[in-house]
Amino acid sequence: MYKVKIECYSAVWANIDGRWRDSAEDERIKYVDDGKKLKIIQTFSDGSTDEKEFSK
Repeated sequence: MYKVKIECYSAVWANIDGRWRDSAEDERIKYVDDGKKLKIIQTFSDGSTDEKEFSK
């Protein structure tokens, strides 16, 4: 299980019994919701990214 905090267009998550993933070394998660699709953008500490798109 996970817990999630949504702030504006970003999200911070943690395992239900673990620490929040909000340190400088942790990945950053942003999202874009255009009404038809949800795009999740994950940015890692080395600057690389992973994007996933989901139909609604």
